[in-house]
Amino acid sequence: MLLDYLPIAIYLIVAVGFGAVVVFLSTILGPRTPSRVKLETYECGMEPIGPNRVRFAVKFYIIAMLFIVFDRRSSF
Repeated sequence: MLLDYLPIAIYLIVAVGFGAVVVFLSTILGPRTPSRVKLETYECGMEPIGPNRVRFAVKFYIIAMLFIVFDRRSSF
């Protein structure tokens, strides 16, 4: 009975192996030229101002959840 799953196991091993080989080769052969400009956050060509994480009020999340619950055009 387990021999029925052998083609699936081989397929999964080949797929995972191919993914691992591609990632490994890209780290070996890919260019590595990090610079200050490349490591900066890109945001519409403007210099980043302030922190990158802003806390939202709880009201925002409650209104968003209510919108999702009561949205009449949903596909449910």
